[in-house]
Amino acid sequence: MPDGSRSSTAAGTAVMAQALRPLSPAAAQAAQSERHWRRNYPAHFRALVQGALASSELALASARAGLAQARESLVWAEGGAERPLGDAMQAPGTFANLRLQGEGDAKPAAWGLPLRGDFLQGQALVEQLGRWQE
Repeated sequence: MPDGSRSSTAAGTAVMAQALRPLSPAAAQAAQSERHWRRNYPAHFRALVQGALASSELALASARAGLAQARESLVWAEGGAERPLGDAMQAPGTFANLRLQGEGDAKPAAWGLPLRGDFLQGQALVEQLGRWQE
């Protein structure tokens, strides 16, 4: 930008468009040409999630494309100097890598809702939701 500031909207739009590209070129183009990003970005996130649900391969391709764009679009500023995030990540001592290994069942827990001392799940929750809807 002319005043030296950086646009998070421009970077976010670029990252989203690249992440969408492996999933849907049309959705990527829609994100890239979005004129009202701050108001309409949820639709693009929805397209990203829906597209990635199709397969783990597509989800990984999308994540890789988005991360590659983030490395180019985002800036690392330190000590008065700036460089692309990807370059900064390659410099020794700038970042550290770690791996977290989870334990336990990877399957998500059943969804439920606390209500008056109980925890409603399954059919009991469906019935309560029906009563609230009436």
